[in-house]
Amino acid sequence: MMLDTDIKEDKDGYYVIAGTASVGGNQVPTDAHLDGDYWVFRIKSDGYFDADYSKVFYGDNPIGGNDYARSVVVDCYSGDYFVSGWCKSCDPNDGDEPQVLLIRVPFNDFISSVSQPYGNIDQYHLYDYGSNNIIQPHDITFGVCDANDGFFSLGTQHPNIFGLGCFGTTHDFLGIKTDDALAEDANFIDGCDDNTSGGLAYGGRKGDNGWSTVQTCEGYLIVGNTKSNNLDLTCTYPTYPADCQVTCNHYNCNPIAYTEDMWVAKISSSTGEFIWDESIGTSGNDGAYSIARADDNTFLIAGYATNATNNDFQVVKFQLAECPPPYNLTAVVEYCQIKFTWEGLACDQSYELQYRKIGGLWITVNTTDPIYLTPTLSYGPYQFKVKTQCSPDVYSDGYVVYGSSIIVPLSCLKLADEDFDLSKYLLSISPNPSDGSFDISLQLAQQTTNELATIYILDQVGKIVSTTHGTIAENGVMEIKMSTGNLPSGFYWVKIIHQGKSYQTKLVLQKE
Repeated sequence: MMLDTDIKEDKDGYYVIAGTASVGGNQVPTDAHLDGDYWVFRIKSDGYFDADYSKVFYGDNPIGGNDYARSVVVDCYSGDYFVSGWCKSCDPNDGDEPQVLLIRVPFNDFISSVSQPYGNIDQYHLYDYGSNNIIQPHDITFGVCDANDGFFSLGTQHPNIFGLGCFGTTHDFLGIKTDDALAEDANFIDGCDDNTSGGLAYGGRKGDNGWSTVQTCEGYLIVGNTKSNNLDLTCTYPTYPADCQVTCNHYNCNPIAYTEDMWVAKISSSTGEFIWDESIGTSGNDGAYSIARADDNTFLIAGYATNATNNDFQVVKFQLAECPPPYNLTAVVEYCQIKFTWEGLACDQSYELQYRKIGGLWITVNTTDPIYLTPTLSYGPYQFKVKTQCSPDVYSDGYVVYGSSIIVPLSCLKLADEDFDLSKYLLSISPNPSDGSFDISLQLAQQTTNELATIYILDQVGKIVSTTHGTIAENGVMEIKMSTGNLPSGFYWVKIIHQGKSYQTKLVLQKE
């Protein structure tokens, strides 16, 4: 039997595949056991099987049962492959209780792999553990890739038959955080039932199974299916963590009606602390198998939903209601402009900058980076604040800075034809007003060789909305046709930069 469960593209364009193989031979290494092992191999983009990079992995117990690789991720820094799953052959007591088995397979060197089991199994307690998903926090999705970002794995733990688990005897979500050497993060070790090696559990008094996880700016979202709810009359467990974590807000919130629901929870990325949760469901059994983060900072959950007559796919899209605000906000006047700078978390996507002359109306600018602005208001002082865009419709609170010292020189607010000596150059736009297409003509007083100049179109607050280049001929003349595309009607500046000098004039767009 061969079963492939995950695939990722590596840094050289190969595809690494993780799954299960039960018999050696053909493309499967001959040391595969009859009861099943992790099988990791890679193929080229055309499907060519790379026989030199194919290996099976298993635990130290030769009597153990099936091992299932469930997830693989490629280290954005080293390119190594990290694999997680369920390992019954890791049971040190010749039993049939699985542990989480994490494997690091060096890129281009499958022989020098490193394995590490997790789970507190002994001959009395009969725990079982497994991982269904492994991710690399702060990976290239967030624009940051460091040498030891570590990994986070989500799966399931099944406490022992004597009821000594964190939430009782049923399944719980299980989170394990490690470094690049697969050593467990000490902040993520469970504080209940003397479990010193096995991650952190999440859930309630009934069956909960974790399937997928994704990183947010300050934590992880974990999803799966749950039968628990915090109205359960048995939710009185006196030790850590108190009672059930699963909030009852689903279709049939009844303490004795145990249908399954999707469950999504947020936990801290530094300590594993439980932060909040939501259960999502219908009148039947529902569950979540996957969660992904979209480019617009929303999240998508994919799973299933059932009722009396149907069993359907279910997709849930949502956005977070809060995220950390930016910090270290500063504003410095540099000639005619104010330079705004701030700091944020690596995974922040974009920001909303607001500024105003004190007592006036706020002017809003959406941006991804600290920027320069040329205010068109009368000279300061100004107020300004920056908010993080948590989701398409949600922004963080913004720190307000009272910039009493941020005063733009009055001379910078004059029109362009008052700022420059017209005897030194002639810049014109025709027609002006324009419907969006126009000619630019620049005549310099001095002759020059053929040289490129940069042409900017800026909006009223100084934000660059268009950039192009033009050539100044030897006689000092540049003529170029321009189109503003989809820019709306309004007042703009046309600015030309050549040899460190700036030439600018007004542009009025009047579109039907």
